[in-house]
Amino acid sequence: MNNKETTNIERIQPKLMSYLSEKYGQLYSVPKLLMETLSISKSSAYKKMNGEVVLSIEELELLHDKFKIPISSFLSNQSEFSFQLDSFDKKPEHPMEYLENMAKHLKEYSAFANVEFTYIANEVPIFHLFNFPDLLKIKLYIWDYTNWNTPYLSDNFHLGLYEDEKFKFDTLRKSVIESYLSMQGLELWNHRFVDSLIEQIKYLIESYILTSPDDIKKLSESLQGLYDHLLLTAKEGVKTSNESSLSDGSYITIYNNQLIMTPLIIWGRSPEFNAMFTMLDIPNYVFCNEPKVNKMVGDWIEKLLSHSKLISKQGSKDRKQFFKILEQKIRNGIEEIETTAKLFVTK
Repeated sequence: MNNKETTNIERIQPKLMSYLSEKYGQLYSVPKLLMETLSISKSSAYKKMNGEVVLSIEELELLHDKFKIPISSFLSNQSEFSFQLDSFDKKPEHPMEYLENMAKHLKEYSAFANVEFTYIANEVPIFHLFNFPDLLKIKLYIWDYTNWNTPYLSDNFHLGLYEDEKFKFDTLRKSVIESYLSMQGLELWNHRFVDSLIEQIKYLIESYILTSPDDIKKLSESLQGLYDHLLLTAKEGVKTSNESSLSDGSYITIYNNQLIMTPLIIWGRSPEFNAMFTMLDIPNYVFCNEPKVNKMVGDWIEKLLSHSKLISKQGSKDRKQFFKILEQKIRNGIEEIETTAKLFVTK
């Protein structure tokens, strides 16, 4: 480590230790946290905490990676808050890598006690699509087509896509569903959230990318299945799955929000963590675990809920209204897909 690097770390180390103490002090003492994360002795941990010994670059990276520490905010003239974006580090080289990353993070969160996630949706919440492999494949293809451009991307979409990775695809899909089912949650829906999915299917047909009549029929059937799944989830107020090996999950509260078209936001919290995810470049999430930011998000969600209607469990009247409109939207969407197919697909 050169002198400049040492000086920079010495400068931010007291702020970093103060940050760890403020954020995790109720759960860990800072020396214990350093001992566990850096695999060092108790005396070394105390010396690093007190600034008697400077952290190495490798140790700083370990702490940053594990606790998402906003190191840049400790430097002078920098923003008070820190946001992380996975795609800065690495874009997927295969769509399965995106699923692997999602499954990994959800599994980590589901290990905590009393986890709750609030999902504010401007599209069908992705976790519901994991119950419908054909619709999930549409999303993965669209993201690859518009963002990742992996070597796996082809000029033709078909439902046999990812067949060479079928076991991994199904395993990851079920892992995400299982984690999602295990965590209580609150979701804000609006009946416009199916529009994007329907338009994406139509786009692939119009672009001669989706050309199989059988696949188009299966996708239409999946859209109808999605409606049934969402209706059952709202009626029961319980997270449900189409996977026979998985039982119903935790409670879910669902609101209909038609007043404000929000960005996609996922806000997670438990006694051990508080985290906010939002989309920057779809499908990549920006992550922030700054307490002030997350409190502001939480306060905003509370205001949003005051202008929303409960449609799960006892909200039967508003649920009936919501699903009457959603059913018509999906029916119209299926008809549009079928009409588009007649125009562009040669039988």
